[in-house]
Amino acid sequence: MHEELCEIAPLEYVHRSAWDENMYGVEELSDEARLIVRMKGKFLIVPKKSFYNSVPETYDGRHHQMGRYGFKDHMESLMRMFNEEVKS
Repeated sequence: MHEELCEIAPLEYVHRSAWDENMYGVEELSDEARLIVRMKGKFLIVPKKSFYNSVPETYDGRHHQMGRYGFKDHMESLMRMFNEEVKS
């Protein structure tokens, strides 16, 4: 899910239609105006070659369902699993 807005000045947002019409009120948009897309949800950014990305089950978006401490516990269990693999 996402929301599209028009930023007419730094940190000043109006309805997307201003971008489509290149107008806000009776004024043309300035060259600094830009289209902003705000995403809903939680994002997890990890390195492509990380252990986390090597576990297929993590692609289900489980981080979105966990709170801060739940995710911390989840990461700790993945680290234990990784350490066990390295030892064998």
